[in-house]
Amino acid sequence: MRKKSIILLIVLLCIALGAVCYAKRMKEIEENIHFIKEDSTREILWGESLAEKDFVELDSSVKDATVLFHYDDSIINKEQLLTVTVSCNGYKTSRGFNLTIIDTDPPIIKYTGPAKIEGDPNFRLSDYLQVYDIRPYDKVKFDLHEKDGSNKQSYYEYSCDENNQTCNFDQDAVGIHNVHIFAYDGHGNEAYKTIKITVTPPAIIEYLDIKISLEF
Repeated sequence: MRKKSIILLIVLLCIALGAVCYAKRMKEIEENIHFIKEDSTREILWGESLAEKDFVELDSSVKDATVLFHYDDSIINKEQLLTVTVSCNGYKTSRGFNLTIIDTDPPIIKYTGPAKIEGDPNFRLSDYLQVYDIRPYDKVKFDLHEKDGSNKQSYYEYSCDENNQTCNFDQDAVGIHNVHIFAYDGHGNEAYKTIKITVTPPAIIEYLDIKISLEF
């Protein structure tokens, strides 16, 4: 019985010693992780990655720590919470920062169609429009699509002058028309462009009967 008590005591002492060593190690890790003390809102360009050194400093004893950033990269031009989490050998700690992802560049509108067309009921302006947004940091291009019920966040739309409110360019729309194009990137940035399209009457092809006389 006494032998069992001694064994139990040894086991308990080992557990206690292990717990003390573990607590000591966790304390050492905690003391070697230094979050940057700055309360001002951090700003990065849309598409830019966050740099570890801007938020936390790690001493040499915790260089194998993992640093993770938790934020929503779809929230642009609005302040949001950024959570920085550091993990090392079972120890984990986090701190929150204020973050704003910046995009101030307006969308790009390009018309690649003709300035003058013959009246054509099948002419579609959208076939000749290139409307897109460019991510400022890495210049990645994102196409914008004509507005409908499914794309209310980013889109483009166009309207024509009072003489052609339906934006049809058939034979009944002969004349010069101003087309007003509007684009919105979903980040609060807008672009406008006005183009002129001249519609001429369809060409009339006359068929002439040509009589050829052959003399033998």
